[in-house]
Formats: sequence, C-alpha cells, structure tokens
Amino acid sequence: MDPFGSRFEGFGEPLETHGRTLVRGASSVDYYSGWFAKQGEHATFGVEVIDLPTDVTLTVTVQSKQLGETDGSATTEATISVTSSGAQVQTARGTSLQERLRYKYTLAGSASTGRVHFRMLTPIQEPNW
Repeated sequence: MDPFGSRFEGFGEPLETHGRTLVRGASSVDYYSGWFAKQGEHATFGVEVIDLPTDVTLTVTVQSKQLGETDGSATTEATISVTSSGAQVQTARGTSLQERLRYKYTLAGSASTGRVHFRMLTPIQEPNW
C-alpha cells in the first residue's frame, strides 16, 4: 500500500509537490514507498530536505526487485544519508537496477521523538537505448 498518494504518469513514484513529513517515536522507524517501474538500467536519485533537526538522521535507501519476487527479496541499489540539519539536496546513483523500485525511509536519532520534512526528486533514469 502506498501511503503517499498520487503518482506521476509514466514513473509511478509518489508525486512530490509539497513534500512529506515523517515522525518517529522512541526508536528508529522505517517507512516504505510503493513499488514503481524502472525507466532505465541506471538512475540518479535525489532527496531535498526541507527541515531536519540536529538530533535526527534520515536515510533513504533505494531498493529493487524483479516483478515476480517478494518484497523481502529486494536488494539495496543506492543509499542517501542526511545527518546535518537544515535545507539541502543529497543524491546517490544506482546501477544495474531490477524491474521494480521503491524507497525505504529510516528515521533515527538521539531524541525520543523526531521528525523530518523532505521531498523526493524525480529520478534521473538512463534508458537502455
């Protein structure tokens, strides 16, 4: 289930116009996007962090799998780790992507609760022409 709403036509990843806010409780929390189709063998993924407190870390992991595989068989293709506070853009490149992609968001930190506001940028995918 995709808790983040609508999708771009042709890409399938969550529509990012205003960004999203994630909140964690007393321990590290993982959130997942829905699966979307790859558009090329390689891609550059980006996250625009709008607000990140000093005591919170956001890690975005790009996972991929073949269409018929289970979610648990997904492999990590790229990782973006944001540890410094304030507005910023971070990117990572994934290579040899499988058929389906999703984002895994992990919030961690020293505070008992934390939140982050960010927006995933449209991946720059390299078609296999």
